[in-house]
Amino acid sequence: MKATQNKDTSDLELKKLEYWTKFSDYIEEHSSIFKPKNYKLPHNWYDLSLNTKFSHLALTINSNNKTITSQVYLDDNKELFDYLYEQKDEIENELKQQLTWDKKDSRKSCKIYISHNIDLMDEYKWEQSFKFIWMMQKYCMDYLKIGLMNLIILNEV
Repeated sequence: MKATQNKDTSDLELKKLEYWTKFSDYIEEHSSIFKPKNYKLPHNWYDLSLNTKFSHLALTINSNNKTITSQVYLDDNKELFDYLYEQKDEIENELKQQLTWDKKDSRKSCKIYISHNIDLMDEYKWEQSFKFIWMMQKYCMDYLKIGLMNLIILNEV
């Protein structure tokens, strides 16, 4: 039984690596903003820099629940989170998705996220998953830029 378990785990880990490799290809083809990462080993996560100290984008695969979570992390910037939260209805209407808004009052960081079903073993659905992730990240990126600009302007006045 153990040999089968190790083989299954190994196959799953290889699928994760293959998924992120194809996702990197997708980013390279569709984005001038993000630089794809080429991981050599399998990971549950994939981070994308926003070239700002305030936030980054993180993707996490949960193979047990067959989900991928797309997260915007706001590092030590409750003011930006509050600004984005004021735009919550507009953002969610544009995405046609309900997001989870986690301010984490007891911590410095906050996050905004959504989970999407994915079966890593079904490669035919990967492209659909990439499109979903890309849409989420693109809209959040647009709102982050606007939020940062507005906060800069407000702090200069």
